[in-house]
Formats: sequence, C-alpha cells, structure tokens
Amino acid sequence: MRKGSIRIRGLSKRYRIGVFDDRPETLLGAASDLVMRPLRNLKRLRSLTRFGDGDSGDSTIWALKDISLDIHPGEVVGVIGHNGAGKTTLLKILSQITHPTRGRVELDGRVSSLLEVGTGFHPELTGRENVYLNGVILGMRKREVDRKFDAIVDFSGIRKFIDTPVKRYSSGMRVRLAFSVSAHLEPEILLIDEVLSVGDAQFQRKCLGKMDEARHSGRTILFVSHQMAMVTALCDRVILLDRGQVQMDGTSEEAVFRYLGASSSTGTTWVTLGAEDHGDDGSGRLSLRRWAVEDAQLGLGTEVRCGHRCAFHVEYEAPESSEGLEQLSIAMTIKDLLGTPLLTASTHLVGADFQTAPRRGIVKLELEQLPLIPGTYRVHLWTSVQGVAAAIARDAGQLEVLPGDPLGTGRLPRAAAHGVFLLSNYSWSISESLDTELPQSAGSS
Repeated sequence: MRKGSIRIRGLSKRYRIGVFDDRPETLLGAASDLVMRPLRNLKRLRSLTRFGDGDSGDSTIWALKDISLDIHPGEVVGVIGHNGAGKTTLLKILSQITHPTRGRVELDGRVSSLLEVGTGFHPELTGRENVYLNGVILGMRKREVDRKFDAIVDFSGIRKFIDTPVKRYSSGMRVRLAFSVSAHLEPEILLIDEVLSVGDAQFQRKCLGKMDEARHSGRTILFVSHQMAMVTALCDRVILLDRGQVQMDGTSEEAVFRYLGASSSTGTTWVTLGAEDHGDDGSGRLSLRRWAVEDAQLGLGTEVRCGHRCAFHVEYEAPESSEGLEQLSIAMTIKDLLGTPLLTASTHLVGADFQTAPRRGIVKLELEQLPLIPGTYRVHLWTSVQGVAAAIARDAGQLEVLPGDPLGTGRLPRAAAHGVFLLSNYSWSISESLDTELPQSAGSS
C-alpha cells in the first residue's frame, strides 16, 4: 500500500437496539418479574457486545453490511446517503473510534478526522491550550504546532478569543478551531463529516478552498455531506450508501443524480410558500403562493436537467378588494447554497413588466437552457406593483439541477475547476493567420 491509501474488505458493523419490554399486569406476574429481573438484566448486559448467529430482527441493526472499497492516494471521495445510511459509522471505524463487527480496514499514513464539533477539545482549557492538546492527539509534535500556531489561529479567525476557555465558545467557533487544527496537520488521509455546515458562509468558503488545496497536494479525503453542491464541486468520485450497503460507486454526477432521483418526493410538485414568504416587508398588495419548474422529461417539480429547456411557474394572489394589478414586475434570482447570487431573470430589466394583470395568476418564465451545472441551488423571488415592492420571498426553496448531456459528449464541467455556469453555444477553430473578422451583432432580442 502507498501512503494515503485505504483498503476496506468485508466491513460490517452491527448494533443492538432497544426493544419494548412488556410489563406484567397482574400481582403474580409482578412478583415473578421482581425475582427474575436481576438475572435478566445480567444477560442483557453481557449481550450488549456479544452477538450470536440467531441475533436478528428487531433487536439488532446492521449499520454497515459487507462493504469492500479501495481508495487510492490523492482521491477526494464523497460519501452520501439518507440519514441512517451508515456514513458516520464508516468514518468512525476508519478513525478507530469504534471497532467493526466483521471485516478489516487498512490505512497507510497519518489520519486526521473531523467528525463532530469540538471533538477532543477540553472545555476548561483555553483555545490556545486546546490547539496544542488537539495537535498532539492528532500526531503533531510540539515544535510542529509552534511553527503552525499563527497560521492555525489566523485561519480560524478567532485570535481575539484564543486565550478564552473553550466552554465559552459557540459551536461555530469550536468548529472553526477544530477544522483549522485538522487542516494544518497535513495528514495523508483526512476524514470530514457533516460539520462544515455549522460555520458561516465566509468560513465555509475558506474550508472549501483549503480542501481543494489539500486535494491538489495529493492528500486523500473522505467527505460526508448532505450538500450536493459541495459534493459535486469537490469530489471526482462519490459512494452512495443505503441501509449500510454500497448502492453505487461512481462519478459525482452519476451518484448525485441517483441519490436525488431516489430521494425526490412524489405527489408534491409545487413549492408552497408560507406566510413568512408572502412579502410582509413589501406593500402587501399581493402574496406569492407557490412556484415550480417544468422540465420536459421530469415534469413539474423542483428538478431540472442541466442544459434542458425549462419553464418556471410562480403563482401570486392579490387581496379580494383588488380588481386587478397595474404595472406588475417580477424577478427571480438563483443563488448557490452560500447565498451568492448567480443569475437573475427580471421583467423590469428587459422592459417586459405586465401593464395589466389579473388579481390571481401564474407568471411563466421560459428558458431555452438553464446555464447551471449539476448541484443544489436556492430560489429568490421579488415582485412589485407600480414600482412599489409587493411581495418578496428571500428563500423560496431549493432547486436541484440534475446531470444531463447538453454538450452531446457525455462530459460536464466541475464546479471546483470550471465554475458553476455552463457554456454550450460556442465553437473552436484553427488557422495559420489571425482572422479578425467577426459577425456583426444583431442586437438584443
């Protein structure tokens, strides 16, 4: 095995779970239970870590079942799946926090793991003392911590509080310091569970940059997350777990598409907006009720394939006292999960406000192509009537862009290297001299 490689063979982990204990309903039964309870409790205590071939059904659960994987040095591998699929159990076994029931794991190289907020931190010690303590636990020498201390603290952004006991830190401050220590350890293998969501947007960007830097330096990373945009941005390979078993081991686009396809809700095709989204900070002249996106293959819902023609539908309603609306303007902005605006479609910007509109209606926005690569995005809606803000939904719900083949090559750009936008209407050519003639623009349509 080479430094940074992981080999998993037949890995299984079984847990015993609690079952309902019927209580006696008669006096004789209660007396018998009182006599037999010590022996029964002793048997239960001995059985907590012992399993027989007959142990199955409601008393046990397989968190992992017969998993075999090879992860090579320098790979960034995402692990996705529903809650309870076995993702965290897998990382805990790799971190040697818990032992497998069956199978074996071989790791070559120094391992650093970030599984829970503030794991390994002593609440009574200061941040400075915990940096040294955590660094030693993770395998760093004191001289190495001395050399990297300033970089660790600067990355965490909590230098002002570094000599404050950790028990007074917020969860965000703890995860900042914990990730900073792990990131500067420079291990061959880095295991990260769903903890980056605790930090704020600025720190998440720094973490993504640090993980991308670690990837290019040849370190092996296992990354567990429910944020599909992060997974597709960082990982070339993704493992989909379901009920403790590997359902798929492939490219990030294929695995995310399968996961989202399996987790997509049935029956609910529209996103209904609650009262808090109806625009209380506007004039109240209308309310936003619901929205959906329509894809020719997927139908009406919250999912669209990358590069496909699609249409967004937004339903609004004005008070009953209103006979109609004049000069209705509507805009939709799509943002990434960190809140960065990516693109906007607006009736006002293109001079297409509705001069007259019914009291209740559905506005339709048609796009020849949604120019976003696969990932998870957020929708923002804004309306105005006669130039006055009427209803604003700052977070109207989640939009899933699924993998497609808009380029006709079976290839798609990756967010980490190529951005989030998809360019498809372009051409390449080559000649022996510079051709300076370009076709004249026909103007905006």
